[in-house]
Amino acid sequence: MTRCPVIDEGVKVWLVTWEWMGEHAKHPGEKIAAILNPRLSVTTVQELVAFLYANASYTLFERLRYALDPRRAAYPATREGLTVHCGHNPFLLARLVDDFELEPDGPTQAPPSWRERKRVRVLSEKPALKGE
Repeated sequence: MTRCPVIDEGVKVWLVTWEWMGEHAKHPGEKIAAILNPRLSVTTVQELVAFLYANASYTLFERLRYALDPRRAAYPATREGLTVHCGHNPFLLARLVDDFELEPDGPTQAPPSWRERKRVRVLSEKPALKGE
């Protein structure tokens, strides 16, 4: 049996959470869908998030179609900088977070905590120059 090393302080991780707008769309499971290695590339995270969403939200037939051709996903994962989004409502949101802390499993386990990073909005168009 492999033991997990003890983590005495918060760590950087890719955190994938279920998000929603309005209580009617609240995801019935745990809010945290996945915790991923921070060394994964954003492209790899995008592929994993698309898979997680498909596996949790699609019918069996839709999952088969997705497995054969992921480009046909009803809700493809999109990214903006280091943030990945997949789905409608509820949806998955993946981002790098800092100081992620989680106590070992136990009867009085406290909820996990983390520090969100500032998100930088990427503009797709160049700003207009003076005189244009």
